[in-house]
Amino acid sequence: MSKLREVSARRRNLLEEIRRLRKKRDELNEDARRIVEELKALRTGYRRLRSEISSLRDKLKEEYARLKEVRDLIQRARLKMEKVAKPKTPLRKLKNRMEELEWVLQTSPTDLEMERRIASEIAELQVEVKAHEKIRELKQDLMRLRAVREAIKLRINSIKSRIDELKDERDRVRQAITELEERYKAVRERADGFHHALVEKLNEAKTLRAEEKVIIEELKQMELEERKMAEEKAKAVLAELARRALDKLRNGGKVTVEELKAIAEAEDMGVI
Repeated sequence: MSKLREVSARRRNLLEEIRRLRKKRDELNEDARRIVEELKALRTGYRRLRSEISSLRDKLKEEYARLKEVRDLIQRARLKMEKVAKPKTPLRKLKNRMEELEWVLQTSPTDLEMERRIASEIAELQVEVKAHEKIRELKQDLMRLRAVREAIKLRINSIKSRIDELKDERDRVRQAITELEERYKAVRERADGFHHALVEKLNEAKTLRAEEKVIIEELKQMELEERKMAEEKAKAVLAELARRALDKLRNGGKVTVEELKAIAEAEDMGVI
């Protein structure tokens, strides 16, 4: 019995230890699950950042291509300006002279020769005016192209700045992922350690339970044997009492009520 109490006590202690180990393992598994969810969110964010950076880099390439095109157009505009003959007379002065000549034609008596000279001079003046207008047009084109170039540069700088911001954010997320992965590994190792200890304790408890059953079965068997021995002993005592009572009756002696009961019980039990 003392051995049974000892085994049962050890098993109860083991069950308490098992509950503690299972609770700790489950807590660590829950921590690991939360870390996995955090990692999923961070990795999703990391992929989003990489995709956004890649998209911005594509836009940056497009803007650089546009910048090259605009620079080529600016260079062409400059070459065109260089090819245009530069008027020696200011535009305002040219127009004033043309107005004077036209006024002369309209208000003064002229001969044919004078009209030809005036018309020839007006034609020359118009050539210079057109040169001024062409130069002004080219300058306007050049100014517009330069404005476009500066706008592209601003966009390029803005995109580069945004890429740098996203790269910094991406690096922070990557660092956070690395730290979480290390934390997850540590938590999983601890959880596995508790799980292995739990399995060992469960096997030990199972062994003790089997041992407990064996002891209980042995005790039951011993109790049964003791009961049988007690019954056999009681039967022997009853049989002896009944035989003595029968001997008394055969010899004409008197027997007590208890002795008569003993004879009846012995006959019922078949021991006499």
